[in-house]
Amino acid sequence: MSFSKDGKPESSEPDAIFTRKSDSEYTIDGPSFEMARGVRVTEHHVCRKM
Repeated sequence: MSFSKDGKPESSEPDAIFTRKSDSEYTIDGPSFEMARGVRVTEHHVCRKM
């Protein structure tokens, strides 16, 4: 999946990885981006169905 603003990914690698943990839970790892001073940060999220 790509989160690129213009719909064109910066590389052939995915921006984020979706992983199904159960019928009601999955994780999203990514995207990664550069912060101040060149520090690389990757977002991590857990989503649950209600």
